Amino acid sequence: MNWMIHQSVAWCLSAHLLSPTVPYSHIITQISCRHHINPVLVAGIVAQESRFDPSKRRIEERIHDVSLGLMQITTRTARWMGLQGPITKLYDPVVNLTLGVRYLAWLLQKHPYGADAVAAYNAGRPRWRHGGYVNSQGAHTVERYVVRVISWARHFHLQSEREAQEMVALEKNQRKRGLGSLDNRLLAWFDWPPGTLYPDVGRLPH
Repeated sequence: MNWMIHQSVAWCLSAHLLSPTVPYSHIITQISCRHHINPVLVAGIVAQESRFDPSKRRIEERIHDVSLGLMQITTRTARWMGLQGPITKLYDPVVNLTLGVRYLAWLLQKHPYGADAVAAYNAGRPRWRHGGYVNSQGAHTVERYVVRVISWARHFHLQSEREAQEMVALEKNQRKRGLGSLDNRLLAWFDWPPGTLYPDVGRLPH
């Protein structure tokens, strides 16, 4: 898990850990690096919580609250993390990611082992029984959540590595051919362009 957790801002920005084909990759990278958190971990949580749908809303009956937005932040946690004004601000990706990553950073300070922090993000605190993370009722739903978040994070990490290698090979090929300008895909990968390159998020696997 060490590759997912705390990194310096300089390393984080230079590594380009999220492909521009990941929805909100630019915002996720900027906010994550500000808090010294690897962007692939944040993207993994977003993928599992909302499938990158900023309008998602979930009623949390057990704690009498509601979760909103990309990182499915409860209204109580959002207020604690500094949200002011109407709770509908959590539908704004920048606001939601800012508060969600701030909360995740707090959890990582409290639980330095990354999987514990992910479990706490889902269930309030990490509880370990019978070889896995459990919720307050003892069910292993939290273990499944942690495994899925880690799987998403590894997927984004490997995707980024693969695309970086492809872009470097493309640049070398163009230089050999004596082309004066770089392929647009290469520029897109290095510049983190806005939403025009984002895929249809409805096609993301469940």
